[in-house]
Order: sequence, then C-alpha cells, then structure tokens
Amino acid sequence: MVLYFDPLSNDGKVHVRDKFFAVRHLNRATGQGLFDTLMRAVEYVGIKDWSTKMVGFGCDGTNANLAEKGLKGHLTQALQWLVVFWCLAHRLELALKDAWQQHSLQLLMTFFCVYTMYTRSHLRNASSWKNLWLN
Repeated sequence: MVLYFDPLSNDGKVHVRDKFFAVRHLNRATGQGLFDTLMRAVEYVGIKDWSTKMVGFGCDGTNANLAEKGLKGHLTQALQWLVVFWCLAHRLELALKDAWQQHSLQLLMTFFCVYTMYTRSHLRNASSWKNLWLN
C-alpha cells in the first residue's frame, strides 16, 4: 500500500490517499531481494524520481526488512532522511498472539465474562438512559 498526499486537490485542502501499489514476484527473501523487487515495482508503476518522493516505510519486523543488510539498510543508504517504522497493526497482532499463547482458555473466558458483565451492567445502562432522558 502507498499512502500519499494528493497534490491535485481543487479545494485547497490536503487530502490523504492510499492505493494498492503492486504485486511482484520475490526472487530472494533477503534485503537485496526485497530492494530489487521494490525497484521493479516502482518501474512497473511508472513512478519517476521515486527517491525524492519517498519519506517513510513501514514493514513487519523480520530481519529481511529491518536488519542492517535488510530492506531498511538498502533504503536508508539511498535516502538518508527516510523514516522506517515497524507496522503498528502488525506489532499489535504479534503482541496479542504472544499474550494469548502464555495464558489458558480460562483467562480468555474470564475477560469475556468481565466485558459482558460491564456492557450489561445496570449502572452503566441506567446512567446512559438517564443521560438520554436528560438531554
């Protein structure tokens, strides 16, 4: 995915857009392989002067992406200003997987029961009804 600011807005406002970039075959699952594939994708899509337009890069935390010789290393050699970050959605997914692996189904059921009790709580619902009638 590519997230960008639309420079062609007619209303004078800044519009953020996102688009699916490209699907390319990965020859090698290394930093060099990822970089080569990215360059083929940039060429395929037809982005001219990509290096003057790219400001950030988000990815998962694998070595092929974030190691010194990974994609991060290749990109930061070409673009010293590049902001590289670990995808927040992926980090959350990994954190949840780690958390649930260490605990039993009983803990999950306890969380579910507490949540259900909270959402159906008389006091919670009474206060929301009270606010509804007072407003």
